[in-house]
Amino acid sequence: MAKSLQQTVANYTNAAPRAQADWLAGIQATTVDPTALAAAAGQQAVSNYSQAVTSGRWAAALQRAGKQGWLSGAQAKQQNYATGIANAGPKYQTAMQTWLPIIDNAAAQVKSMPSGTLAASQARAAAFMQLLYNAKHGG
Repeated sequence: MAKSLQQTVANYTNAAPRAQADWLAGIQATTVDPTALAAAAGQQAVSNYSQAVTSGRWAAALQRAGKQGWLSGAQAKQQNYATGIANAGPKYQTAMQTWLPIIDNAAAQVKSMPSGTLAASQARAAAFMQLLYNAKHGG
């Protein structure tokens, strides 16, 4: 006789600790660079995404989940947000070693501009965005 739905779900969830270890072992044992493979498949990813959108599959999947599915997923994974931020601390520090002086310099330049009116505020905001854009894009 086939397994019941309850047995199937229980087997799946009870195997998670072993599957988690197997998943990591598989990653550690790989001999290829998956990031290079993903980069090389970029055009195929665009094509697949485009096909999913134009065929209606993408919209149908979103409609199946709906807002409640999105909310439930977010609530179930809420702790992952803080975990991700904590784990990214060293990368953030490295990035900010570069970017914090750039941001501070841009802010100092903008601070010296006229203020007190809507037009002045808009000009300051635009100047700040332009300075950061130029820093990122080498302009």
